[in-house]
Amino acid sequence: MKSVLFLSALLLSASPAIADDFVYLICETKTQLRAIDAETAKVIRDFEEIESTNEDNISKEIYRIDLKNSKYTHHQDGNQKSDVQAKIDAKINNGKLMHYGEGTRGHIETKISFDPPGEILINGSYVGFAMDGMRPLTYIGEYITKGSCTDIDASEFENSLHQ
Repeated sequence: MKSVLFLSALLLSASPAIADDFVYLICETKTQLRAIDAETAKVIRDFEEIESTNEDNISKEIYRIDLKNSKYTHHQDGNQKSDVQAKIDAKINNGKLMHYGEGTRGHIETKISFDPPGEILINGSYVGFAMDGMRPLTYIGEYITKGSCTDIDASEFENSLHQ
């Protein structure tokens, strides 16, 4: 009987350590966008706030940071019909996550303070295509997202994957 109680206590005491491998955050952010005509270098839109669905133009971003494997997942990166989420490699040091990614159409730089939870800053650029009347338009978009983060529990992140 004592061994069963000891085993139960050991299992229960191990659970928080497993939970400590992950940090879950919700971040309230605002994004500004600048668009430049790639052909003429004319500024089409100059760092105006992007309108979001709420009246304060604040977006809610939810993240899971995997401290053990130095990866993070955004709640909208996953396939909503399965449990597969994109896991993005990051550098984690002194309570901060840093990520820089490049692709054929742009780049992104992400910084998130999580210990203690604090500022989020995302800078990026991309090449986009649109129609300007009858003329095809290639433009360069630049964006800055800023905000602040607070801790949430794992269930809030999991619930956000299915919304």
